[in-house]
Amino acid sequence: MGGQFTGPSVLRRIWGAAALVASASVANGERPDAVRLLPESTVVYGCVRDAQELAVQLRETSLGRLLRDPEVEPFVQHLYDSAADAVAQSQFEFGVSLDELRSIPQGEACIDLVAPEEGKPAMVILLEVGDKLPLARGLVERVEAKMEEGGDLKSRERWQGTELTVLE
Repeated sequence: MGGQFTGPSVLRRIWGAAALVASASVANGERPDAVRLLPESTVVYGCVRDAQELAVQLRETSLGRLLRDPEVEPFVQHLYDSAADAVAQSQFEFGVSLDELRSIPQGEACIDLVAPEEGKPAMVILLEVGDKLPLARGLVERVEAKMEEGGDLKSRERWQGTELTVLE
């Protein structure tokens, strides 16, 4: 992958706030691919180049067509409504609806697992958020606040020119 985390940060859990910063433009107007942002201790890498396009393509698969079948559609709608209800309960806490959450990924989306030699594995979430940056930043700020309330310590550090929010 792209590099190696150094110092005490290898012992920390990294929250996806890095995704917001990493998705912002760099000096030349383009950002590096997610794979170049991840440390060499990355053990699981899952990424799609365009989350919106993937959603469109999935609708055209056999499963996508099945889920739109008129006989199955009420069941699927019930599942979606149940998920929306579950998210609605946390919407009060985090201020984001299911539809808003679904709208945040605007391009590349990655979920990765980093396993440093010392310390616990960390999940890294990188999202290209496009014009949803204010929504995504607000969500991350509320999640960070909740995690801090739960006892996580927050710090910021730079890695490969990208600011990371670290919660331990």
